[in-house]
Amino acid sequence: MKKSILITCISTFFIAMALFASLLLDSKTGSRVSQIVTIITALIGAAALFVQFIRDKKINQVSFILDFSKSFYDPINLGEVMNKLEEGTKTSINFDKDYNDIVNYLQWCETLSSLIVDNVFSFKTIDAIFSYRFFVITNDPLVQEKELIPYKEFYENIYLVHKKWSEYKNKHKKKIIKLETSLSATPDYEKFIKRIKEVGM
Repeated sequence: MKKSILITCISTFFIAMALFASLLLDSKTGSRVSQIVTIITALIGAAALFVQFIRDKKINQVSFILDFSKSFYDPINLGEVMNKLEEGTKTSINFDKDYNDIVNYLQWCETLSSLIVDNVFSFKTIDAIFSYRFFVITNDPLVQEKELIPYKEFYENIYLVHKKWSEYKNKHKKKIIKLETSLSATPDYEKFIKRIKEVGM
């Protein structure tokens, strides 16, 4: 903020000095200097607007990410399901009893995945915030067996993002929760993803 103010003050000073100098020159040279100063002023203004746009975009993105993160706990507290999924490789969750919450959790992941597919979120921006919540359920063997595999047509974005996100984490040497029961090891994983991409072409 202080840097921006300093740059603005210095730019304003030089523009004012240039305009003052143009008054002391003959009309032709003064007119040329005034034109140059006008162009420079327009360029500085455009640059300032661009910087402000980028800053506002980042602020809005952070705000959106925070709001989306809050939706994980409100109005439905999916954190309770996540706590059950956290207990080791073998899930302690009661699938039939917690079915509605599991589906809501997966729908939250599907929404997150659609935002990633549409380039609203990048892995670099959200990895630290959302990756644990995403992989702890998508790499859960019981959830895979009961929901993600038999009804995979309803979770296309999850499959697409699971592969891309896994590649991102492997590339940057980041840990993936429940890697030993990864969704990528399930039958027809690659074939299904290939089919989704072909249909989307």
